[in-house]
Amino acid sequence: MTTQLATNRAKLVDFERQAVDAFERGDDDLTLARIEEGAIWSWGHHPGRFASSTFEQLLRAVGTRHAVTRTNTGTSSTTLRVLHVLTEAYATGGHTRLTWRWLEHDRTREHTVVITEQIHDPVPDALARAAHGRVFHLDGESRVDRLRNLADMMMGFDLVVLNIHPHDAVVAAACAASTDRPRTFLVNHADHVFWIGASAADQIVELRPSAISITQERRVSSPSVSVLLPLPLDEPSADPVRGQSLRTSLGIPDNAPVSLCLADAYKFTDTSGGRFVGLLRHALTRHTELHHIAIGPNSETPQWRELAHDFPERLHVLGRTPAYHASFDAATFFLDSYPFSSITAALEAACWGLPVLTLGDRGVTPLGFDDAGLVPRRAGSDDEWIATIREWSTHPEIARREGETMRLDTLSFHRPAKWMSRWEALLRTPWQRPRDFTIPEETSFQPMDAGIELLGRTRLEMFR
Repeated sequence: MTTQLATNRAKLVDFERQAVDAFERGDDDLTLARIEEGAIWSWGHHPGRFASSTFEQLLRAVGTRHAVTRTNTGTSSTTLRVLHVLTEAYATGGHTRLTWRWLEHDRTREHTVVITEQIHDPVPDALARAAHGRVFHLDGESRVDRLRNLADMMMGFDLVVLNIHPHDAVVAAACAASTDRPRTFLVNHADHVFWIGASAADQIVELRPSAISITQERRVSSPSVSVLLPLPLDEPSADPVRGQSLRTSLGIPDNAPVSLCLADAYKFTDTSGGRFVGLLRHALTRHTELHHIAIGPNSETPQWRELAHDFPERLHVLGRTPAYHASFDAATFFLDSYPFSSITAALEAACWGLPVLTLGDRGVTPLGFDDAGLVPRRAGSDDEWIATIREWSTHPEIARREGETMRLDTLSFHRPAKWMSRWEALLRTPWQRPRDFTIPEETSFQPMDAGIELLGRTRLEMFR
């Protein structure tokens, strides 16, 4: 184990000790607080472990202390009611988009959303519309109050879908508090990092193939807990006028090649000083007609600020904006973020017919691109990445041809009808509530690859 990973793990162990001490003193609210603090720390400073047996056992124990008994058998309606639980909802990012698309496409059931701690932004309009206004905020002055309220609320539904942040101890404990709760799914949208709550779910919904192996080898001992679902991605209607309008507003010539990246700022952060930004600098230097649109990062970040200073007319850093679809219409091709892939954004770009380029560094596999449908152009080196940009910039017909192939491949797996059929099949599958929760024993520390060590050395920005 590297020194940094050992340091991170020691900090996690200290949080575990504090949580145990609080529980033994009977302070359940403090126990949940210590678990949350430890999970937040380990989310941002990978400890080489993906789960904590101590935290999961404490979550179950706290929940059991506040157990809620079902007083009804669901609803009298023939329409199944589904409760979606989020920690916080955002206008950008794949995490919240997945929930509102889930609601939009599963029209045979009635969906309700409950949010446990909406702190930063207002609830996105798209989520409220998809839920037909059934979006609620979890009440309660303390964590234990919210735990009880959520446990009681779940009893009025037929299915529960958890799409929560990696640190949400209230939700995990609430599931433990309602042992006869409805069938519960947990969406694993952060499969490459540490998170809590695996013990709260009957089944874990995986969004990419490699997530299954991480879950089964490093997170949960039961091999039957993981299920793979596509993302319900719509086939968009290209709007050339909208794309042209964006180009005009940014001062981009009609025929200029445009590359696009769309990801949260932290996904471009690594310990080498910013490999993605450095490569983009080379691309802009070598290809003087190339423009680049960056959505997610902002020009206040030092690396992006310096790049914007050097290429003020050809680098367009737009920050976080919900009105990002015009950028797909304006772009020629899409650049996946590095070292942390932005899979949802890449899939959306492919649905628009944009070819996707990712830096396929074998050393950061858990962080890189992995999907059951889309096969991007995978550059094995910096030179190959630059060469692909040159090829697509100078031969847009090649970019269009590859983009069309990627569009068809992506939609073949992620088309809403395909997602719906798999979701229906999953609900028909027999299941059993796990009686015990165990984490695979770690006999020796063998990182999957350098990606885990990179996570251990990189302080991640919180949940954006």
